[in-house]
Amino acid sequence: MRPTFALLFLLFFLAFPAFSQVKIIGPFAIGDTTQTHVLHSKRNDRFVGRVMGWSTDSLTFLTEGGIPLAFPLSELSRVEVSDNQFFIENAVEVFVLKTTDGSVFQGFPKFISEKNIIFKTSKARTVRLKPEDVVSMELEETFARNVAPFNNEYSLVDSKGILTECELVRYGEGQLFYQTRAGGTKSLPVQRVRKFDHLKSREPFLGNGRSLMLSPTGFNLKKGQMEFRNIEYGINTFAYGFSDHFSIGGGLVSFLPYIDAKFAQDFGKYVHVSAGGFASPLMFGGHASLSLGTPDYFINLAYLKSGGIGYFDTEFRFEGSSFGASVRTGRRSRLFGEFLLLTEKVDPEIGEFYNFYNRGYGNAFTLGYGYFNKSIHFETGLVALGPYESSFCFPGPCNAYYVPIPLVAFGINF
Repeated sequence: MRPTFALLFLLFFLAFPAFSQVKIIGPFAIGDTTQTHVLHSKRNDRFVGRVMGWSTDSLTFLTEGGIPLAFPLSELSRVEVSDNQFFIENAVEVFVLKTTDGSVFQGFPKFISEKNIIFKTSKARTVRLKPEDVVSMELEETFARNVAPFNNEYSLVDSKGILTECELVRYGEGQLFYQTRAGGTKSLPVQRVRKFDHLKSREPFLGNGRSLMLSPTGFNLKKGQMEFRNIEYGINTFAYGFSDHFSIGGGLVSFLPYIDAKFAQDFGKYVHVSAGGFASPLMFGGHASLSLGTPDYFINLAYLKSGGIGYFDTEFRFEGSSFGASVRTGRRSRLFGEFLLLTEKVDPEIGEFYNFYNRGYGNAFTLGYGYFNKSIHFETGLVALGPYESSFCFPGPCNAYYVPIPLVAFGINF
């Protein structure tokens, strides 16, 4: 008899008494994540979920609510394979830490060095251990309701001072195993770890939904997302995404109410365009924009044309163009800059420019820093407005100057 056949025969022989106690109905297969199992007990209890394990005397079962259960085989009557697919929505990965004294903790390490391991457990406790007291830390999937997910992102500084952002794979036998952003698993003795810090979650940047600062972008709010935005206290707007491509907004610019509509379309990952229009009791106009890049790093080009209504035709008759960029500088921060140029044509009635001190243009330079998380974003910096004519120029020509104004803006995403 061949050894392979003999081994399979022996395994089947040992397992058969266990399987024979519970009737199987359907093409049952442990480990097939597409299957849904219905478990019946001898007391006529019925459980829907998936069989996760089967030994000679017990069966491990995961309910559709994500609750793991264990049953003695003597209490079960049959397992049926259902046609309905079973989904587990609350499965999370956590590290399981085992110590030399037999203690076991679920959670994730917050800090590792050659002297200390600080581990945050799923019960919100913080455990401090020496590396030599830790047998292992391994990633495991759990369905417990009291275990919150965590982001597996760390900053590693070795004994030479080299900084690496990575993911923790495991810890064991005094070795730290990690995976770099470039891929591939590396290891480092814990004695050569200066510090291994858990990084705060990298928040998605949500402040690009409608505009860079003063100019619209090619991005849009997501469907169902609502945003409130305030700029320099005098500009207050609300916007709502009816779909991933269309949103409307409205609010007050100083005392002037307005409404705005915007349609946006993505062409691949790095090209985003939008077009829209706005109207108020005194003015109306349209705008278009092109954003090249991703929400974290993009260059923005925008164009705007405005006209006044009735008596205010000349005051609000101008065109605008802008160039700007936004660069993510940290996990929750960015730097941005924007140049906005407003131009007008000569008024035929007076033979000169009506606005901008008869120069025919005005502009604004904006440079700032932004902080954001899941629901808010805050910007601060400077805006230089001009050119203004100096009133102290008699008898010589008047020189133009720019006025720097502190920038304060914030937004709330709902």
